[in-house]
Amino acid sequence: MRRSALLTASAFIGLASIVAAGSTASASARASIAPKAAAVSTFTLNLVGTPIVVGVTTDPAGNLVDATVTPATGFTPTAVMPNKVRFENSTTGTTVSVKANHGGQSVTARASSLATLVSTANGWSGDVFGNGTPTKVTFDIAALAPDGVSPDILNVKVLPDCTTGVAPAMTCVVGATTYGNDDDDNEGTEASASVKFSLLGQTRTLRIRVGTHTEDGVTSAAVRISLSKIKGGMTVVVGTAQTWTGTLCDGTTAATFGYLVDATTNAVSITTAPSPTAEVKNNENGVEVRFANGPRVRIGVKHDDDGAAVPSLTVKFKCPAGIPTIGGLPADPTIVNQGGHGDQGGHGGGDGGNNNGGGDNKGND
Repeated sequence: MRRSALLTASAFIGLASIVAAGSTASASARASIAPKAAAVSTFTLNLVGTPIVVGVTTDPAGNLVDATVTPATGFTPTAVMPNKVRFENSTTGTTVSVKANHGGQSVTARASSLATLVSTANGWSGDVFGNGTPTKVTFDIAALAPDGVSPDILNVKVLPDCTTGVAPAMTCVVGATTYGNDDDDNEGTEASASVKFSLLGQTRTLRIRVGTHTEDGVTSAAVRISLSKIKGGMTVVVGTAQTWTGTLCDGTTAATFGYLVDATTNAVSITTAPSPTAEVKNNENGVEVRFANGPRVRIGVKHDDDGAAVPSLTVKFKCPAGIPTIGGLPADPTIVNQGGHGDQGGHGGGDGGNNNGGGDNKGND
């Protein structure tokens, strides 16, 4: 008998991302997307009425660098591996799992009953597109009447409000809460909600899922908050010299080069040699700059639904994933599994890049 998808995925359920950050754009520079060394976001969950804050720190590729639970009292790390950390509270019977990789991240909390999770003011906060703009999403978890077992997600809000925003500023759409159950035996129930963010041709989605499962008369519950990697290429300005700036896998070494997209032909040329030295590959679709220890930056042309040419920039990382720390301290070696998911290296960053109008600000994925 298959348990509901939310409850049976591994303790480190699926995710989605942070590879975010950057300095605030100058007045002359356009909004940008590129990575920085330590991107941080926080997840707030109220378990048995007690709020906990889960901190997630990632490297330029989106690999998990550090995970924390605050207050830490009662929550003990019990499993650590590349891109995953699991905490357990033996007193309340709850677990908190953190996962980050491929430019995304998630936090999952599991409890013995939905009543443990029912609460207000849960949420996520961070820099969605790494352009220096902090964003917060809040939501409530409730039980549907009359059964008191099926979950509900209420009052999903974004601060500051981007649902009324107008491009090129970041905009967002809050989806209606949907409901479902286990496809096989209908013993699981689930509520799901999402917020889709958009900026300059790129999108990123925050998803919230609350699920329950009853087996042999025993009900368990879980809530997962996940942030996807950034999808799509960032629209670039044509006819004006641009500068891309980011970091290598070490998170500290700056990488940069200049480029120009011809306003008539959309042909891409490199105007300032990459630093540090990188391989530049030209093809019929544009140019790709490959740094030896870091990103591959692609500038080329895609076509929209009407067939119009749209110059865009994307960034992809492949950096090795290490063992994350716990609150900045090395994990107990007895709970570390070096062979866990992510040991082949993170493929973070997804699609994204920096598009400065000759400026120097940074952004992400």
